[in-house]
Amino acid sequence: GYLELMQTQSVNPPCRSNFNTGIDRDQHSEGTKERSLTFQNVNISGFDNTGCDESYIARIIPRNSESGEYYFDGYTMFEVTQYDGLDRPARINFCPAEDIGVADIYLTDKDSALGPTSISGTSTFISNTPTMTKFVQADDCEDTLLCSLYCKNTCFHTIKYTIPYPFDT
Repeated sequence: GYLELMQTQSVNPPCRSNFNTGIDRDQHSEGTKERSLTFQNVNISGFDNTGCDESYIARIIPRNSESGEYYFDGYTMFEVTQYDGLDRPARINFCPAEDIGVADIYLTDKDSALGPTSISGTSTFISNTPTMTKFVQADDCEDTLLCSLYCKNTCFHTIKYTIPYPFDT
């Protein structure tokens, strides 16, 4: 695993505040045409024994907008992912987002590779908040203990719309 590799190189694990993260997902896409990111054909391994107190394959970091409000609109999908971790669902930390009030995040696991080995099809990690849980059946979801739920056979979509209004009001 990861820790053994670091030890063969005589290097201490790169823990930040006693945790190790593979992906910090902090992209926001306001004002761009490309609104999503797909991790495709990715092999995720070695996060079970990193030498750090906590390890996550990903961590969600919202951005501060010009108005001072935090948001996250970096829609993300994992597709054709290989995951050999012992923790299932995989450890993706939504807590930094929840800590500052962002309550409507989802990450799509198109092949359910990051979830329990017994499921297939599309599943989704969602914020464990009333904003998101009202759209799913509780029996289909498992608490990740990282401020999110892993919901099998679930696929979220986002519709963003604006209402035009006159500027002279």
